[in-house]
Amino acid sequence: MKNKRVTKFIALIVGVGLIIGVGSVSRARPSLPAPSLSVSKYGTLLEIVDPNGKSRFGKLNGEGFQLSYEFKGKTLSVTAIGDAEAVGLVAGDVKTDGPSTTVISETSDHVLEITTYFSVNKKNNKLIIQRKVRNISKEPVVVKAMSEYVDPAFVTGAQSNLKETGEKLLAVLRGKLNVAMVTGDCIPECPDEPPPCPLPCPMKMKFDLARMTIRTDPKSNRPGSIILPAQSATTLPQDGAVVQHLFLAFPL
Repeated sequence: MKNKRVTKFIALIVGVGLIIGVGSVSRARPSLPAPSLSVSKYGTLLEIVDPNGKSRFGKLNGEGFQLSYEFKGKTLSVTAIGDAEAVGLVAGDVKTDGPSTTVISETSDHVLEITTYFSVNKKNNKLIIQRKVRNISKEPVVVKAMSEYVDPAFVTGAQSNLKETGEKLLAVLRGKLNVAMVTGDCIPECPDEPPPCPLPCPMKMKFDLARMTIRTDPKSNRPGSIILPAQSATTLPQDGAVVQHLFLAFPL
């Protein structure tokens, strides 16, 4: 009976693990207070400010997510990118508890609940972003696609000097991600402080770097987001959930 329960739990939860290294971490460096995180009401990271008041990457306009799902035979899509773009979502409340911030929003049709959890682990200087998509309707929902929007600053640094364009730029960014990205078992690295640790993900969806694309910022005509699509899809029964993890390791 126990094995059946474990199998059912695994069938309901799917995870994506991503570790992006954007700088070296000195173990000898004394522990510093956690930086503050500016987060939108739709669950996107807008800025990381260190304890000295300095912005680590500047304003983040390209961080976010995209999700498409099928409900009662119709395919729908929701998107949240930076602070300026949110489609198909109802704004949620931003709750901060120490180094952790949680945002719970819903799709405008009230079919899916999207909980985004941000936390800074001061011990290993990692930022954790975890998104949990839960079916709050009374009908099955097929999550058809999940994409992570990564701000290029996480890969190139705040002051990017990349001069490539078009396919050459895409190849350069793909190469940097290929070196930096390590997919693992995506068990979250939990902070000591509350709120409670997010759900682990015994199953995982892999990102497909071959299908990576760039979203261009129309103001600068430079990369605004790196879009990483996941390879798989899943059907969520009532109250079923899919969990997506994003780990960013850098000297905070």
